[in-house]
Amino acid sequence: MTYNGKYSCLILDADIYYKLVQFEDINAFIKIIDNITDKAYIHEYVYKEEILTKREQLEQSIAMKKLEILYPKNILDKIGYSVYKDSFKILCEEYIGLENLCKRHGHLGEVYSLAIAKALSITIFMSDEGGLKPIIKRLLNTGINDINMFRLKNIIHWIRHNPECNITRREAKKIFCYTCSKGNIKNRKRCFDDIWKI
Repeated sequence: MTYNGKYSCLILDADIYYKLVQFEDINAFIKIIDNITDKAYIHEYVYKEEILTKREQLEQSIAMKKLEILYPKNILDKIGYSVYKDSFKILCEEYIGLENLCKRHGHLGEVYSLAIAKALSITIFMSDEGGLKPIIKRLLNTGINDINMFRLKNIIHWIRHNPECNITRREAKKIFCYTCSKGNIKNRKRCFDDIWKI
């Protein structure tokens, strides 16, 4: 994956949003969304059910028309909606189990987002949910408009290659290292230094 310049579009998951807005002094979410893509999307489920706090930067991006909420029933034609429903079903079966579908499951946002990404040919899924990559590859990717995971590590690579986003190495390291569990900070610092050598 190349890290230079803008991507045409991407879809965002709640976990990445929360990691990027954790440090208000950096304003990372706004800086990244303004520079990484021409259009960022978020599924209505993620917007309504998962991002319940720290919504200021989210609402600001929507008001600035840099982020759009996707409502599948309003934007998909019959074929697109069929792809969406089929993708949702196979992801549910594999990733969360159909018995958990009626419950508020922690991974429903990822499932909805990936299903609509497949239906709309959105090729970048910005999420830090590590276990999804092999599932996406096995269940959704066919060689045409494949969906790529864009995790926090990828975001750090992108920041390093795109100084116009105005996030310094020090700020990027803060985001990368201090959005994980406290016991993991030492390993994260080492990993960051491998990504962004001085």
